[in-house]
Amino acid sequence: MKMKFKRFLSRVMAVATLASVIVLPVAVSASEIEPEPPSFEQQYPELKDVQDSLYSDEIVTANDIELSYGEEFEVEVDLSGIEWIDESKMKILFHEAKNEDGADFDTHTPDTYKDVYAVEPVSRHSSYIISRNITVKEPETEQQSENSSEIVVDDNGDTGDSKDVRQICEEILICIFCSFYFYDMKLHEIKMSLISVKKLIKMRYVFTRINISVHIRLIFH
Repeated sequence: MKMKFKRFLSRVMAVATLASVIVLPVAVSASEIEPEPPSFEQQYPELKDVQDSLYSDEIVTANDIELSYGEEFEVEVDLSGIEWIDESKMKILFHEAKNEDGADFDTHTPDTYKDVYAVEPVSRHSSYIISRNITVKEPETEQQSENSSEIVVDDNGDTGDSKDVRQICEEILICIFCSFYFYDMKLHEIKMSLISVKKLIKMRYVFTRINISVHIRLIFH
């Protein structure tokens, strides 16, 4: 009787072991075939594919921008170039900003980066993707910086050199005029009284009011 019971028990244990060996791979296989979560591109379609289902105030446009080398720019939150944003109607979610080689955005690496965002309307209408190109320009060389600093332009669009020439010509004209106007023929010298000084100041004002450059052009022509 004891022998029969032992044989029965050993058979039960063998069946249990065999069952565990069979069931375990099945469970592992079932976990392996679980679907992967959708990618960002699968989650968010292009704007053109869902535009007809959106309200006009739920549509934003993204324009390309340029940045100077080393310029401070927080790509995750700075929405420069993205227009028609109404925060009460939508959420803008940053996804990535990479160049063609897959490198992350960096203002110390001149290149063009594709900056991608997701737009989620509060109305639960279709979400979509927008993107802009951010171009980081090459750094200026020392020679370029010197050349740009040497050229000074005034409010009238004239460079500092041309302004100095006009001023010198104006002074020469005034000196010539004064030489004739205040020259005393009897004493053979330039004689100026207080009244003469007042007249000179007044003439200076007149010369300033008129366009002295026109007179200079007439003389040289």
